[in-house]
Amino acid sequence: MRVEGNSIEFPLSNVRPHLICSLCDGYFRDPCTVVECLHSFCRSCLILFFRRQGKMCCPTCNTRLGPHPFDTGISTESKEVIPDHTLHQVVQKIFPEMKAKMEEEERKFYAERGIQLKPEYLIQEEEKDRSSGKVANGDNTPTSKRVSPFASCGDG
Repeated sequence: MRVEGNSIEFPLSNVRPHLICSLCDGYFRDPCTVVECLHSFCRSCLILFFRRQGKMCCPTCNTRLGPHPFDTGISTESKEVIPDHTLHQVVQKIFPEMKAKMEEEERKFYAERGIQLKPEYLIQEEEKDRSSGKVANGDNTPTSKRVSPFASCGDG
């Protein structure tokens, strides 16, 4: 391991096993963790596993889950599968190129199906148009404003 300024260089082999979904063998995308056993999976992989197997259990250790493990209508304390934001952030810090690739894949998915883009993508498109000289409303008046809740953290 080598520390240089605000960066740390380390062998990927040390962390790779902790960033891989055992269902798809890829790096975590939208990771979720089973609360009782703490095994983590990509959200979409876990949903597909539940549908294909017809049972609600952890794919690694078979810990039984209720009929609605992702239920958002209940408090976080009683959920059985929760989004793992920390794991998601670790993957994004180590592999920043994955975020752009996933966003592009999502845009392509929406376009192929004629689905309207998410609001944050529409804002990004408007910002790109303004910076490239294209004007949405003809008078250079902003049509929306993007505010980053993390701007004060130094991450932009």
